[in-house]
Amino acid sequence: TGLSGLYLSSSDMVMVLDTCGVPASSQDPSSGFLGLAVGVTSAGRSTRYVETSWGSIPKQLIGGLYRLCWCGGGFDCSLYDTFRTEFGSLVIAGVAPLDQDRTCVSGQTCSWSGISFGTGSAAAGSGLALLDTCGLGGKPAPLPNGAVVTNWHIEEGAGTAVQAEITATISASFGSTLISGAGGTYRLCWCDSITNCMLSEEMSLDLGALTVIGPDPLDQHRTCVQGQVCAFAGISGQSLSDGDRFMILDTCAQQPDLATTPGLGLLLATSSSGASADTAGELLTLNGGQYRLCWCAAGFSCSVAENFALELGALTVVGLECSQDSAGGDCHPSRTCVSGQSCFVAGIRGLHLTSADQVAVLDTCAVNNAISALPHTGRLAETFFDGRLVNWGSRYFEV
Repeated sequence: TGLSGLYLSSSDMVMVLDTCGVPASSQDPSSGFLGLAVGVTSAGRSTRYVETSWGSIPKQLIGGLYRLCWCGGGFDCSLYDTFRTEFGSLVIAGVAPLDQDRTCVSGQTCSWSGISFGTGSAAAGSGLALLDTCGLGGKPAPLPNGAVVTNWHIEEGAGTAVQAEITATISASFGSTLISGAGGTYRLCWCDSITNCMLSEEMSLDLGALTVIGPDPLDQHRTCVQGQVCAFAGISGQSLSDGDRFMILDTCAQQPDLATTPGLGLLLATSSSGASADTAGELLTLNGGQYRLCWCAAGFSCSVAENFALELGALTVVGLECSQDSAGGDCHPSRTCVSGQSCFVAGIRGLHLTSADQVAVLDTCAVNNAISALPHTGRLAETFFDGRLVNWGSRYFEV
């Protein structure tokens, strides 16, 4: 408001350009940069004051310093080159440039630097959030603090609004909090100090993309069998790679008690661009039960439990459970049978055991040393096994 001149009228037009009379190089002026002079009033000796309005200017504008360019009413004001008269400057508080993309990794801390703003944007009260879409209806990304970035500060930038091309750069982070959300691409959304930055619809200025490297979704459950090689495929996510690693734990990022749960902390190598994993030929010795599949990204230290903070899903291990009581003792107590008598073993505990499972009596498990004097050379065959009882029927042990 308050623009003054001689014989101004409501048919005059104003356009915002980088250079008057030259098509805008940094953005399309058709997105609300053409304005109509309205509210013309006289103020003596034909000097008039005019209010110029662009209506609802889109917020997705590159921040910076622009020129106010005038075209008199009665002339063809439909072309850029007719707006040759410069009468001032206009500062757009906003991001400059757009598409300042950044990358973070699930299970790690997340920070950025060098995000550039036009004059006046990075002021107290401004806000930065990660949403699926900037503006009305945008949903927060599955990131710490409801996806609102509270830790940011101005790195550089000085001067006044009348100085050309004044910019400020900021750094931002979620602090020491680890990113625990699924991999994917989200939008870096900004609101200025004039608006209520607690409302997602005010987060309408799109700085660019934030790519979170990691599995997606985080409910990719898998099943393995005790005593067998554990392998699974079909892991999906954002930018997974063969250098990623999985670890089997009770709780991700917590060192397991190997004295009570041997086999925990087993590392699984990945292949097929991170979509498959296996124990590299090693047999799974974990007890039957439910565990957590924990993920660590390539390029980071992935050697101890603390490095595996992201939970991909549950790992169900089909097999015998440990029946160790609170007083200690063997995980799988010894059983006794009598030579010349039929034999059955009761009280076997396990997860998802079935009558199709088999049991063998051997000198050493997994070594081909079957005892011929036992029924069926010690192997369970067509006998009752319901997860609690192994029975060799009427055949006698002859040891």
